[in-house]
Amino acid sequence: MAKNFCIVNLVDGKIQNPKAIKTLIESLKDGKWQIEISPIDKRSSQVNRYYWLIMTRYVQPGLYDAGWREIKSKEDAHEFVAKMFLKVKIRNEITDDVTEMVRSTTSLSKEEFNVYLEEIWQWSSQYLGVVIPAPNEQFTLYE
Repeated sequence: MAKNFCIVNLVDGKIQNPKAIKTLIESLKDGKWQIEISPIDKRSSQVNRYYWLIMTRYVQPGLYDAGWREIKSKEDAHEFVAKMFLKVKIRNEITDDVTEMVRSTTSLSKEEFNVYLEEIWQWSSQYLGVVIPAPNEQFTLYE
């Protein structure tokens, strides 16, 4: 039986409820246990599966057909679109130098990830001529 536990607050890098965590771990019965620590405000595994499905079924083939022959996998497609839509400029506060970074999709909140998906849908339709169904739409994949 899985047990969920929420670490609510981190202040100055210190967990505010370490005794509760220790109590939880001590309460586990003998056996093997997997402990997963993940942010709560992240996308669900269902949304994650949807994302990788659209990379596999729509974006990668669309990019390949549009002439991007080096885009051969869902991971390549993911990197390609992340570079387009998740690029941010960061500034060194000491030297004032500016550089660009690509944000990881795992760092996005649910709202930011939804905006990212909408950008992919719109871009894919306009640039690749590929209409990607929204997660709540029923669709059939033809092999």
